[in-house]
Amino acid sequence: MYINRTKKFIFLRVTKTGSTSIQNYLIDSIGTDEVSHAKVETNSCYSTSSCNCSTEMSHLNVTELLHYNLIKPDDLQDYSIYGIIRNPIDRFISACYHVPENGYRLPNIDSLSTDECVEYYLNRISVNNWLMLPQAYWLLHEGKHISNIFLYENISSLVSSIYGKDIVLPYKHRNWARKDKSCNIHQDLQDEILRLYRTDYEIYQHYLRG
Repeated sequence: MYINRTKKFIFLRVTKTGSTSIQNYLIDSIGTDEVSHAKVETNSCYSTSSCNCSTEMSHLNVTELLHYNLIKPDDLQDYSIYGIIRNPIDRFISACYHVPENGYRLPNIDSLSTDECVEYYLNRISVNNWLMLPQAYWLLHEGKHISNIFLYENISSLVSSIYGKDIVLPYKHRNWARKDKSCNIHQDLQDEILRLYRTDYEIYQHYLRG
């Protein structure tokens, strides 16, 4: 996450939504003197036993920020909270091609079809894996949407909203193995992803409709 106490905003890093590009841009353009980079050392910073995390900019949600005293309850009234929502199908595909970089290597992933890759991980990776956590884990707090949710397709709009002017965000972190891969997977696989991430899809559709 990224907390700016001067400008009073929080950026929640939803996994696989371009959060690294956004965070890097904010750090480069605003500067670290105004920013809180909180270091959290815990075995459960993602509320899952599968993650052993020690990172300066963790993917924490609002509940965890409160738990670790990184923000106070009163801050929720004073701070703008930002996050990105991505089509759950596209995000799951992206996560599948990122998983090998995190210790779950699928042999010959670059030679497999997208369907084969998605089916492999649907059968093996739990949605409780930190990379596969539902986006609602970050975008909902006490059952309500955080204050500022932007579509992944309009990722630059989030940064533009913070700055109050049009900004084109440099995006440099697309998965190497997924390059030129199609998002058009078999309907059964799409249906299973949407079943697993039903709330995410509802949030996505809400903001897609505007």
